[in-house]
Amino acid sequence: KGGSTMNENNPIISSVIEKLNRQYAKEQAFQARYDHHISQKYEAMAGFYDGWSSSEDAKNHHALSASL
Repeated sequence: KGGSTMNENNPIISSVIEKLNRQYAKEQAFQARYDHHISQKYEAMAGFYDGWSSSEDAKNHHALSASL
């Protein structure tokens, strides 16, 4: 057997890998949400603000949401 089975049998290493995977998934979700709001903010600045009373309202909402 090589060193590859050592990780599978070590609960500490497995736990660390699992935590890293969860953290990575969380960061990916945050990045996707951020990208969405930033693109919506620029659309509002360009005059596209579907469902908002003004481009300023839409821009402010998406700028704030991207920063959360």
